[in-house]
Amino acid sequence: RHQEFTDYKQLVGVVELLENKHVVIHLLDPSESVSDLNVLIGEEIDEIKMKNCSIIAARYKIGQVQGTLAVIGPTRMDYPHIIPLVEYTAQAISGSSE
Repeated sequence: RHQEFTDYKQLVGVVELLENKHVVIHLLDPSESVSDLNVLIGEEIDEIKMKNCSIIAARYKIGQVQGTLAVIGPTRMDYPHIIPLVEYTAQAISGSSE
């Protein structure tokens, strides 16, 4: 329903990327992250097919296991609503919802 995804071919390209676990791992690689919370919009994402998307990602840690929780959506998503949700969820998973 978002303007960014009205082109069917573009949407298929994004879905195909997200179905490839190696691409997803690359997109969410914690070693690439500078901080615990990252917001990448459009061309900041290192994949041409994701130019109409945004990624809001936060790191979490459970014991020795580390991971990244992310929301991937259109560039015009509700950032003021989604960013705190991603941040809070990652903290809750980590056991530290300060």
